Amino acid sequence: MAGRNAAPAPDRIVAAALPGRATTAANRPRLHELVEQLLAESISLDEFVLGAPAAGLDRVEAARLAAACAALPTPGAATLAAVSAQPRSGGTLRVGLWIGPEGLDAALATTRTSRLLTEQLYSTLTSLDADGRPYPDLAEWIEISDGGKTYTFGLRPGVRFHDGTELTATDVAFSLDRLLSLGEEYHFEPWTVTMAGTEVVDRSTVRLRLNQVTGPILTWLAFCGSGIVPAAAVRSGHDLDRHPIGSGPFRLAEGGLGPDGLRGPIRFVRNGAAGTGGPNLDGLEFVTMLDDAERAQALIRGEIDLDAFVGPSVWPTLTGAHGLGTSMVGDGRWHWLMVNCTDPLLADVRVRQAISQALDRQALVDDGLFGLGSPIRGGVVAPWSWAADPALAGFGQRADLDRARALLAEAGVAPGSRLSVAATAGTPIGIRQAELVAAQLSRAGLDARLEILDTAAWAESVRRDGSFQLATSYWGSPINDPDDFVYMAYRSGARFDVGTCGTPLLDELLDAGRASIHQADRAEHYRHLQALTVDELPLIPTVQPPVLRAHTTRLRNFVPLRNAQLKTLRHAWLED
Repeated sequence: MAGRNAAPAPDRIVAAALPGRATTAANRPRLHELVEQLLAESISLDEFVLGAPAAGLDRVEAARLAAACAALPTPGAATLAAVSAQPRSGGTLRVGLWIGPEGLDAALATTRTSRLLTEQLYSTLTSLDADGRPYPDLAEWIEISDGGKTYTFGLRPGVRFHDGTELTATDVAFSLDRLLSLGEEYHFEPWTVTMAGTEVVDRSTVRLRLNQVTGPILTWLAFCGSGIVPAAAVRSGHDLDRHPIGSGPFRLAEGGLGPDGLRGPIRFVRNGAAGTGGPNLDGLEFVTMLDDAERAQALIRGEIDLDAFVGPSVWPTLTGAHGLGTSMVGDGRWHWLMVNCTDPLLADVRVRQAISQALDRQALVDDGLFGLGSPIRGGVVAPWSWAADPALAGFGQRADLDRARALLAEAGVAPGSRLSVAATAGTPIGIRQAELVAAQLSRAGLDARLEILDTAAWAESVRRDGSFQLATSYWGSPINDPDDFVYMAYRSGARFDVGTCGTPLLDELLDAGRASIHQADRAEHYRHLQALTVDELPLIPTVQPPVLRAHTTRLRNFVPLRNAQLKTLRHAWLED
């Protein structure tokens, strides 16, 4: 659990967030307790909202105070460069991307690069702080009723889309209902399954009804895929993929995409005036450079200002370069081995445990991630999360080959038994991880062989016909709620449950973790779940890499987020 780093006293936070507001002696203890609990991450935003009236706060005051708490620094939220005395207006920040975006319609985007762009274009009801905790954004206030199954949002007044039309509750309702209508076409459809529908209360008030209590709902609404779009334009057939219209801090430059389309460069310009709610930067320019070394050299030469995703192989080059700042932040990414539990060999949990014991996870970090990362020694929820279990240590940092061989013998596996480890072509880190895994398993007495498959063959073997045995995979959480670390990987029938290793108890714990707004209850479910996965190994966790960023030291007040997104560019600026 991260918590706030040397946070000011609650009375100072209240005074700064709600200037001129006097608290009564009767309300002050409860108000201070609420603030302290939110800062310590012992309660959720939902619990804070529900407890606010008893502390004498109205709904707008509660939202402002929650946002003020989210703005406080955390241990993982140090700015990449020191803040100067006054923000500066102007300048275009040039951002290097490691792969081109696939489109600019946030609801249809599946790649991380598309998400980096669309979060600048569209507003969301909530946003995430540096540790992935939600706070009100487009929502001026939030009410929770019906036992946690109804959320009512009051919208900030005066918000307009990039085309000048007013953003209203009709647009919010349409945008959320649109996600429901997309079904599985929405890449993050598991985040909408508990949404029952919306209701427009009035021009500035919208109601979201759920079919069950949903703990992560305010976090899901912060995801860029939940960005608000103009209902009238989309209904008329407007193409958001090529001509986006949002209400975010930046908009697509006049003239739209250039002659190379999404291959770039893609230029955004400021939406609104700096100092009046608009960003400080005049604009953003996104340039795709597939090669990590090419981006690094472009950054050193001053041809780009920010490398959005530094490759680990070039990290040493950038950390010592003149005029550059770097940041290494633990995020929600983790690697694992997919396991085909329908395979006769791998159906035996003792074989899965033997494979886990045979892995030298520290070597996977040292040789596979250039020493940048951490071995996963227990649960897969990130160690900084409020749902992590730091005491859980089911896996060794180094291999225990004696234990691995004993388990294989106990399971009746003959020495030299064949085992394939698949990786997707074009994924250097995935291939390197698979190479290392195969070599490590061979030392335990298995005939482990690397199998590199093109995208179509990988999809056929892993996704459809289940002919694989082991396959490398990873997930980068874009929201950092513990549900996102585990649900799609472990829930029976979910996207990454390709090996059908789930169990009824795992499913029950996953569902229970979603079905509460009480943070302590959710944390207990996720810790129980992680302990169970260490024993059952429906998949085999390996390593957690950090997110690496590098930029010109002229970039100021940019806070790296644990979900590896760039939303805080709205508050950044360039020094002369």
